[in-house]
Amino acid sequence: MGTLEVFQKFNLKIGLVVAVRIKEGTLKPGSVIDFDGKKATVKSLQVNRQDVPEGTPGMEVGALVEGVSPEDVQLKEYSFD
Repeated sequence: MGTLEVFQKFNLKIGLVVAVRIKEGTLKPGSVIDFDGKKATVKSLQVNRQDVPEGTPGMEVGALVEGVSPEDVQLKEYSFD
């Protein structure tokens, strides 16, 4: 379990990308973020346009997520597994 803060979101051709600051835990592809009851699966993570295998506390990463729409995501803190 962990927490993250969404500080930007982008609806791109490849899907919804959320820019997050990880507060606790390790975020990896396959992690599930709970957006107030709507679950989204992390497909990939990037830092400065480079793929990274995981994000750790203190990192700011872009996460490509699947399973939610941009309207489901607010700029605030969420939990993930």
